[in-house]
Amino acid sequence: GSAGAGRGTVLVYPDFPAMVSMVQKYVQTADLGDDVVSECLRFLHLCLTFNAKAEGKAPTAFASDLMGSADAHRHMALFTFQSLVERAFQSRSSDVVEGAARSLVGLVRWAPTQFAKKYSERRGWLKKNLLEGSRETRGSVGELLEAIAAYMDTQGLMALLNELVREVIIPNAAEAKLKDLSVDTGALCGAVLGAGILVSEKLASESGLTNNTNNTTKTEKKEATSSSFATCKALATLLSHHSPGVVAAACQAFQRIGRRAPLPLPDGDWDPAKPKANTTMSTGDETETATYATKSHVYRRLVRLSAGENKKDAQRGEARVPEEAVRALGKLGFGETTRGGRVSVWRERVIHQGLLKLK
Repeated sequence: GSAGAGRGTVLVYPDFPAMVSMVQKYVQTADLGDDVVSECLRFLHLCLTFNAKAEGKAPTAFASDLMGSADAHRHMALFTFQSLVERAFQSRSSDVVEGAARSLVGLVRWAPTQFAKKYSERRGWLKKNLLEGSRETRGSVGELLEAIAAYMDTQGLMALLNELVREVIIPNAAEAKLKDLSVDTGALCGAVLGAGILVSEKLASESGLTNNTNNTTKTEKKEATSSSFATCKALATLLSHHSPGVVAAACQAFQRIGRRAPLPLPDGDWDPAKPKANTTMSTGDETETATYATKSHVYRRLVRLSAGENKKDAQRGEARVPEEAVRALGKLGFGETTRGGRVSVWRERVIHQGLLKLK
């Protein structure tokens, strides 16, 4: 049916608290099966969304009213929904877990005060789902991480970032690994997704762009700077990975980082037509091509990818490399904001010597 003629047609869905209670009852007393559980979560998500629309409210306002209700049944509705989502995450069906991940993103966005902090503290759980989840689950957990990153304390954020970078990204960013077909590219894409979000949040909190008010010591700031550099250096190398999916993920990470602040890498020599140098440098545990760890390498590489360097690979599967590379250039240019009364030279280079030369 429909309601709210004065506000346009709004589909009428059953009362969210009542439906959540009913589904919870059936789940506890019967084996509904994976397909039914997945559909129930989707339907409950729609119930809340359209209940809010029927009252002329945003979902966040509707959720706030539920949480503040004196009626215990309504007050507990979102917590009951959370328990259903948590139960679905235990399923062996990837479809059910994917649905649960989407529902969890909705829940945290509806009521961040009640749920964001809770999930920001579940570092092991976040890491597991980023590395082991399906592509759809990884994407939803990435959205969840973006929603809760500002609620993470500095130590928790840095711990998760360092685990993703040191355990997964750096080992697979060694030049010898770039063409290794045995690499688990799904886990690598998940690690890159998470690292890009965490570095972006850290840069934003340091520059006062978020509401993250966690106190950061000088030692923690130094560690964050070192981790941001190590992450960007590894991402720069992954722009040359054999997998279009990994390259696209690295481009997306640079998009997130670039919109927050200038890229935390040394400048290097700028020459869009200059070939990659063959000189190497030792960085302790690994040996890398020196030119990878510079802004100039990243921008030159993104310009080449934007032009469709490998058009056959770029159109395969999930990867849309040229489009993601163009977006990365745009975000990196945005991050190079005006300093000292003039536009950063790197912003001018990205726009005039990079984007405007694409055909």
